[in-house]
Amino acid sequence: MHAYVIPEGTPEGPYGSPIGRNTPVQGKSTEWEEDQRTYSAFNYVNKDLHQHTPRKYPGHHPPHDS
Repeated sequence: MHAYVIPEGTPEGPYGSPIGRNTPVQGKSTEWEEDQRTYSAFNYVNKDLHQHTPRKYPGHHPPHDS
């Protein structure tokens, strides 16, 4: 779980909002490391387990994390 940066309890604006997109992450005391990313509640916890799983319905867009 070292690769994840946990979001604030009450973020500013709705999910995906462009508010603060170009401002640095607050509460992070170190520099970003390779493969480190923010954690999203709208994603798989362990992406490696779902990386090559095909979509259930033909024609649906591919997952963004593969």
